[in-house]
Amino acid sequence: MTTHPALLTQLLDDEVEVARSRLGDRATGIERVSSTIRVPLSAPDGSPLLLVLDGSNFDAAPFGVTVTEPDGSPAPLERWPAGLGASMHPVLNRPFVCVRGCAEYYSHPSHLQESWDTVRNTLRLAELLDHLLRRGGKP
Repeated sequence: MTTHPALLTQLLDDEVEVARSRLGDRATGIERVSSTIRVPLSAPDGSPLLLVLDGSNFDAAPFGVTVTEPDGSPAPLERWPAGLGASMHPVLNRPFVCVRGCAEYYSHPSHLQESWDTVRNTLRLAELLDHLLRRGGKP
């Protein structure tokens, strides 16, 4: 099922606004670009990165989450903030964050029995970003 583009835009804008309000200074720079949410992060060496959440199927499906360089290219796992990158995803074959509410979590073989539908009404963008930012060193 695909969400109508106008409805998706409004839904994501509402989610971003709530996240900005709840997270305050921890989510400085959060922005929606089309169906993608981007949040500035720092690599272990202090250089800039982006936490990127793909909301193209939200909220029928969870956000896909990755970390990219400022130019949009995928950041290698060693550049991910400590605590955020789990390892290489065994199915997707790329670095991933193993957090409930992320598409990568539900596609991991150890979580196939869990369903997005059990948390989709309570685990919204603000809660997901809060957890991701804490794991990425922004308490």
